[in-house]
Amino acid sequence: MSVLRWLSDFVGTGKDFFRIGFTGVRLKNSSGILEIRNAGDTGDTPIKAYDRIHQEAFTQATSSPITIVTPTNGEIVRKVIVEVTTAAAAGSPTISVGVSGTVEAYMAAAENNLKEVGVYEVEPMVSNAAAAIIATIVVSAQTFVGKVTVVFGLPG
Repeated sequence: MSVLRWLSDFVGTGKDFFRIGFTGVRLKNSSGILEIRNAGDTGDTPIKAYDRIHQEAFTQATSSPITIVTPTNGEIVRKVIVEVTTAAAAGSPTISVGVSGTVEAYMAAAENNLKEVGVYEVEPMVSNAAAAIIATIVVSAQTFVGKVTVVFGLPG
């Protein structure tokens, strides 16, 4: 392979892939999925590194439980973040994040505090087979406001 050919591949103007070195692996775009082709040019492997983020607001008036999001098949719950932007002044309000039947599967009520402004985060790194993720709120007479963020990724 000539130096000019390598530079052309590097710039990427005439190729649908980028080769690392003269005979190394190459990166290519296959229908919007980045893949790595081995040095022997005999097989592709998709790169599974994406994150999908979903947020849902909650308030004192939110009915409980609320559906946050339903993951697609194969997605893993990487992070659950509860952000309290307006804290309750009194009472014992709580929020947990999980699925129907296991309401604390991702975040237990004891892992956050609706009486303090703050960000509470856990990394469960588990799949839930496309069951809807719910937030269960136990309300009090106090006003509180925040949001639940769920970060998804693919396995592997």
